[in-house]
Amino acid sequence: MREVEETLAHNLREVREKKGYTLKDVVKGTGYTEVSISRWETGTRIPKATVLYNLAKFYGVSVDRFFWK
Repeated sequence: MREVEETLAHNLREVREKKGYTLKDVVKGTGYTEVSISRWETGTRIPKATVLYNLAKFYGVSVDRFFWK
């Protein structure tokens, strides 16, 4: 299971960076806190499905993009 969590965390950051967004941009666009986003991107916390849906919508990607290897 840890592998899935690490992949998710890595891909959340990768998608954000490839789209050219800073953490502050994502905060403004989604309403999530910078601390929460950072924790999701480091794997400290695992986001709920609704969070993944909202992030995918914000980034313009499908939710499954966060689980690619």
